[in-house]
Amino acid sequence: MKLLISFPKAKPRTAQSIAERILAMYAAYEHTQDKNVISPSNWVTEHQIVNHLTPAENYFLFHTPDPTPWQSGEYAWRLEGTVPLLWALGLIKECPEIDEIGDFKKMKAIFKNAIKNPTDFIAQAKARPFKEINVAAKRFRQQHKKLLLNHILNDHCVRGIIEFNAKEWHRAFNWLTNPNCTWDTVRIDD
Repeated sequence: MKLLISFPKAKPRTAQSIAERILAMYAAYEHTQDKNVISPSNWVTEHQIVNHLTPAENYFLFHTPDPTPWQSGEYAWRLEGTVPLLWALGLIKECPEIDEIGDFKKMKAIFKNAIKNPTDFIAQAKARPFKEINVAAKRFRQQHKKLLLNHILNDHCVRGIIEFNAKEWHRAFNWLTNPNCTWDTVRIDD
């Protein structure tokens, strides 16, 4: 006798949840900076972004007054994970390739506008069709797997940067296409 189990079809992330994740990640990044544009812990509380922080981000913002260089580096790299999220909202026109790094100048302009009025940023967010996001995610996963298996880059420094970058983009694409996980629990080994 076969036992059939059916699982409900996963729903894609909403544009609003993607925008909230971007703002939470930016606040964690901002906490690593010597000269803050915003007071991250006050800002996330004032704008109800605190509810969208992961437990690790929450601890980092509220219980780590002086981040170590390692923590600063970790959350700075995490900001790279916003690139696929910004693309998913149509704020970056083309899905970047695996060997690219986010255009921080462009990203900074987006963040500057978003932090001025986070309520509007969230309310006005419009996501690309889930099918388009899923296709980009599959393509990226294949490229990342090839990068990891073949170590296609010979320059160790460049390879390290791209691997860090690819890890965060992989996390972002998996988070976008798997609403049953949190940012900190999403798998990046598939």
